[in-house]
Amino acid sequence: RRAAKIPKPAMPFTGLLVGEPAILAEIVTAAAERLGPVAFETDPYEWTYSDYYRREMGAPLWRKFVFFRRPIDPGSLKDLKLWSNRLEDEGAKIVGGAPRRTFNMDPGYLDHAKVVLASTKDPGHRIYLGEGIYADVLLLYRRGAFRPFEHTYPDLRSSAAIAMFERARSIYLEVMRGGP
Repeated sequence: RRAAKIPKPAMPFTGLLVGEPAILAEIVTAAAERLGPVAFETDPYEWTYSDYYRREMGAPLWRKFVFFRRPIDPGSLKDLKLWSNRLEDEGAKIVGGAPRRTFNMDPGYLDHAKVVLASTKDPGHRIYLGEGIYADVLLLYRRGAFRPFEHTYPDLRSSAAIAMFERARSIYLEVMRGGP
């Protein structure tokens, strides 16, 4: 019988989508309260890859990624997604008698080999974690760079997104070596 291996800690991050960039600072503060100090964050940029969230959150939509220094147990991904869902619900506005999200928050993590995002959707390739939450491996580190899969979201396949995740990986490796 083999002893269970304890996974290496991973670097948490969150991808944010908002209709109103003014609320980003408040969301980042809430995330940092849960996930610890920010390692780095992107500037918000207009997100034009899909109309999926526009009906609920309006247009234009703005995207931002935030990476955190304090490593997490990768097994906590399901709990992070459940937490982010509650945060989204708390931030919802009542429009026409029904709640509408003001932001979308997708937590994930990266380690030396991969980028993983949590989701509530199951298109078939994702791994079920329980309580309606799935894990989606979006990028794999091979031959000195992160490489996307066929199912990787189009915006995360871009050279800018790959460079962002490679920067985060460098910080993660530094933290794992005990660096600042």
